[in-house]
Amino acid sequence: MNASADARIARHKRRLYTMLGVDALAVLAAFAFIFGRYQTGEAWMMGGFAAAVVVGFAAQVWLVVRWWQDEKAAGRKAPQ
Repeated sequence: MNASADARIARHKRRLYTMLGVDALAVLAAFAFIFGRYQTGEAWMMGGFAAAVVVGFAAQVWLVVRWWQDEKAAGRKAPQ
């Protein structure tokens, strides 16, 4: 491997760990909102749950899009 490939791998690992951290926080928040919803009966907590789910999916989409952009910038064809 050359230096640019190592740098791409390092960037991807950093993005992967960032995504995993965001997803972990989103899952914890989603569980907290669901638990709070059924303990208190507050309907607005379902909105918080939905927001946590959307944030989790957005983090995964961000990872894939950035990976695709990195591959495209390197002149390699990303899978369709």
